[in-house]
This record gives sequence, structure tokens and C-alpha cells, in this order.
Amino acid sequence: MNYGPARFLTAQQVREIALQLGRLSWETISLRFDPEAMRSAGVYLAEADGVPDGARTVFHMLVNFYSDAASQNNAILLVVL
Repeated sequence: MNYGPARFLTAQQVREIALQLGRLSWETISLRFDPEAMRSAGVYLAEADGVPDGARTVFHMLVNFYSDAASQNNAILLVVL
């Protein structure tokens, strides 16, 4: 599966992403989880009938990662493997 080229996010983009992620709650994200739609799209975690174990933890790790980077005025090199 091709996830595209590496992307460079400027410090300003990181702040914007952190702001938007900070506005999301886990409850909002989990309500949007649709295993059937994910299976149809070929998403690998879609084998679960509900929200996969650990997804909440990973969501909070992502929010914290961007929040920490933004607070330090860091840019991010984003590569999806």
C-alpha cells in the first residue's frame, strides 16, 4: 500500500494540527469508528467489530505528540510506513 511521499510540516502547521486535535475528544472519535466502512476501504484494523484495543491510547499519544511539538515550536517530518 502506498501512503505517498514524506511530508514536512512547518512549526505553524504543527500548531494548527495540535489545536485541531486538542478540540477532539476520544468519545467523538470512537463514535465515528465504522468497521464495515473500514473493511470496505481495506483498512487493516477493520477486522475488529468495535474500536480496536489500544486505539484510545494511540489517539492520546498522537494528541500529546503534536501538543508537545507545538509547545516547543518544532516542525515535523511525517512518513507513513
